Amino acid sequence: MASIGNAVCEKHEIRASQLATEVLLLNFGGPQKEDEVQAFLQKIFADRFIIRAPLGRFLRRYLARLIARQRTHETIRQYELIGYSPINTYTQRQADYLQQALSALDPQTCVRVINRYTQPFAYNVIPHMEPQRKRLFLLPLYPQFCHSTTTSSIQEVDLALRALCHDGLFPAVKIFSWWHNPMFLDYSWRLIAETLQPLLQRDGPIHVVFSAHGIPRAYALGGDPYPQEVSAQYNMLCQRGHDWIRQQGAEVGKVTWHLSFQSRVGPVTWLRPYTTDLVANQDRKKRGHLVMVPISFISDHIETLYEMDVTYKEIALKNGFSTYARVRCPNDDPQLATCLKDILIQHGF
Repeated sequence: MASIGNAVCEKHEIRASQLATEVLLLNFGGPQKEDEVQAFLQKIFADRFIIRAPLGRFLRRYLARLIARQRTHETIRQYELIGYSPINTYTQRQADYLQQALSALDPQTCVRVINRYTQPFAYNVIPHMEPQRKRLFLLPLYPQFCHSTTTSSIQEVDLALRALCHDGLFPAVKIFSWWHNPMFLDYSWRLIAETLQPLLQRDGPIHVVFSAHGIPRAYALGGDPYPQEVSAQYNMLCQRGHDWIRQQGAEVGKVTWHLSFQSRVGPVTWLRPYTTDLVANQDRKKRGHLVMVPISFISDHIETLYEMDVTYKEIALKNGFSTYARVRCPNDDPQLATCLKDILIQHGF
């Protein structure tokens, strides 16, 4: 799905044939050292798309500082255990791969990274790229649309663009959701299959748990499409899984598929089932091998490297699973850039 801004500064109108092309990869960002953790958390909790309570600006900032201070010590401990976040490095590599791939179609293409909660920020990048002389494509690296991620990141870019053009908006193709791209679905299944393949030959059942980042249940009831998009992707990948298992000559019933949600914060109810509960409460008689699929994550971050690889693994092995395996994220695999190129072509690149 794409939307195109319908207003543009007259003084910046330029014929399309004269425009270079700018692709902005939008991502979450992550701290790479201890000194960045508290500021990172503070920006997250100050985001009105993360905490959607009707708070004034000063109260929101005060609460964000308070929550960040309370969570900083434990968050630093977790980041130290995983060596801090590699997400910024992976995003930049994907930008480099994508620029190389797109340059064959348009030599004037430039692919840049904009993060939401760590450098580089939109207000740092936009003023240096002369957007009025370029076609713009905004491509968030969140496969499913969610206001807490997609809308938040795109709005930051919109605000930075509007600061350069006070009487209108620059036309930009905004790609809000792309989990359904056929090339990406095929690629996602191949990542799952490479982890699942060796387990098919072992005795015992296999539980495949697709774990997505959760959101408060109230956000879903308020109309956020994120849970429906995650469920749709899950169903399509499960269908590929059923077909693949038959091709392998294995019994379809050997593998059980699950969808759950992780990373809940605070006292409110989030999307269920919670991944922690799902892993811990499986019938002991049916336990065998557990395969964790990070369905909503493109790059490794604390949710995969700590929650999945440390917390859920400990719970699984403690509660009777004989094997725990986690499907790898695309990270800096050039094949993801190939998928992103196809997505951009579908949106008019």
